[in-house]
Amino acid sequence: MDYRIRQRDGFQGKIGELVSMLEYSREVLLNDIKDLDQTDIDFIPFEDANSIGSLLMHIASIDFVHQVITFEKRDLNENEYSRWESALFLGEKARDEIKNRPLNYYLDILFETRERTLTLLSSKNEEWLYEENI
Repeated sequence: MDYRIRQRDGFQGKIGELVSMLEYSREVLLNDIKDLDQTDIDFIPFEDANSIGSLLMHIASIDFVHQVITFEKRDLNENEYSRWESALFLGEKARDEIKNRPLNYYLDILFETRERTLTLLSSKNEEWLYEENI
């Protein structure tokens, strides 16, 4: 695993470095979960904890929300909120709803959301990183 922050092809300037950091953190995550089975993914270590499956969905939901806010400059619509609510806020609702799925289910969602983030980032130039949006 390459720990260095480097420019990435297809991305301009500091955006390439940001992508490098995103790729590194994703690689570490995927390496840590690659051998988990269904029991591991759904395991809740104590009463108010979240499962690994819920946390993986939370990561994907944060990626999605940042896409909407950052690139579309809006809040989630009702359908998007409904789809991602459990994963965003975790807790009891997530414990009830996010379970009984194989690892590949979560990996597919993580991949889809990250690929869209990377596609959106590839369309931006370095100056975009310094824009302030309210």
